[in-house]
Amino acid sequence: MQQLLSESVQASVRPHDCFDTYYADPKNSKVQCFPAVVENRFVTGLPSLDFNSTATVTFNPDGAISDIIVSAVLNAPSVPSGGASAGEGLGLTRGWLYQLVDRISVRYAGSSLYFFGGEQELIECMSECEDSVKRDQLLQLGGAELASPADWASENLRSASIYIKLPHNSPSAQEKPISFPTDVLSAPVQIQVTWKPLSAVLLANATTGASLAAVVASAPTRFASAQMQFKQAHLQDRSDSAAMTQDLSTKALSIPLKNFMQTQFVAGLPAQAGPQQINLTGFRSGSVQGIFIWGIPSATLTSAGAKQPALYSPIKSAQLSVNGLVYFTSQGYSSQLLDLVERKTATAASTTSLEWSSGNQTYTVAPASSSWLWIPFAQGVEVLRDESMLSNGLGIANSVVNLSIDFGTNVAMTVYASYLYNCTILASGGSCDYVF
Repeated sequence: MQQLLSESVQASVRPHDCFDTYYADPKNSKVQCFPAVVENRFVTGLPSLDFNSTATVTFNPDGAISDIIVSAVLNAPSVPSGGASAGEGLGLTRGWLYQLVDRISVRYAGSSLYFFGGEQELIECMSECEDSVKRDQLLQLGGAELASPADWASENLRSASIYIKLPHNSPSAQEKPISFPTDVLSAPVQIQVTWKPLSAVLLANATTGASLAAVVASAPTRFASAQMQFKQAHLQDRSDSAAMTQDLSTKALSIPLKNFMQTQFVAGLPAQAGPQQINLTGFRSGSVQGIFIWGIPSATLTSAGAKQPALYSPIKSAQLSVNGLVYFTSQGYSSQLLDLVERKTATAASTTSLEWSSGNQTYTVAPASSSWLWIPFAQGVEVLRDESMLSNGLGIANSVVNLSIDFGTNVAMTVYASYLYNCTILASGGSCDYVF
């Protein structure tokens, strides 16, 4: 009797709808409206296999597209002049295929063309993983460490696959947004992948048998193979398509996006102890969900013998203000805890670092961590697969945005920022465009 009374009191004071957890009913049971079949048979080779080049892939309208990946195999290095073994003195750190991406661009039919930096692609992919195991595996599948001639001789280790994060998709399985319906378009989707030169991510050291110049000259100059693969869904009854059931010459089909990444912001900081100031620029009109911040010692991007392009440094303290009003602050590396309680996983990934060992003429692999910072403006939302929810953020536009940041080191740093916006694509008349 006491239990029933308590239950009655709780029900009377809570706003609620009755939800049946005992029997199935229309509120707790869903049925797919339009049956569809999934396949991933569309695989196309990248037309250019050279580093420091751009490969363009055209996807003609055909059902809905969601996940897109690129798989590639590096050519084996040649034998350097001087007598060293093939691959000796050369190294690549974990996730090297992600690191090789300079930028990715996409145009949906007649939409605006937008570019996304390779660094922000990696950060966004890792941030949208549901758990830490998946996040670390996603990075590892982007390329295992190549630290010795034996590693370079293995085609398996010279193979890697990366997720192509575009506005319409997500590597998350639990919160994957609804697929992009290309059947409402009359023009193709165009995706471009621009690669960096291999020297931008390659570790190189002189060996006992070869000079640094000879080691660098022995590195591969192109991929052995590379292809892009699409995951699609096709309506079992094509007459169910919105292009058939709706007059899209006078109406528009709304396609909500999980987020939209503005092209990344990059700034250099001189070697200086303590907090340094950065004026963040490049904001567009729209509602900003939040900002990703990450940084790396500049020497690890330029020094041939110490290149670690994805070993992002922990942030000791940070403060962000908009027009003088502070929206985010963290001290004493507390940002990791602030982000951990805001998101499903920590804003850090397990990786490794490589250090040249002249004694055994290979790179020593050591555990390491790569971290970043998330500054939220919108209240967090969590929706299930194929669902969406709009949570309004902050309209920044032409506001003055100041970032004070301290990495706890006294070395020159390169700092990146990626702004995430609320956004929807409207498709009409065989074309589409973004609405911010």
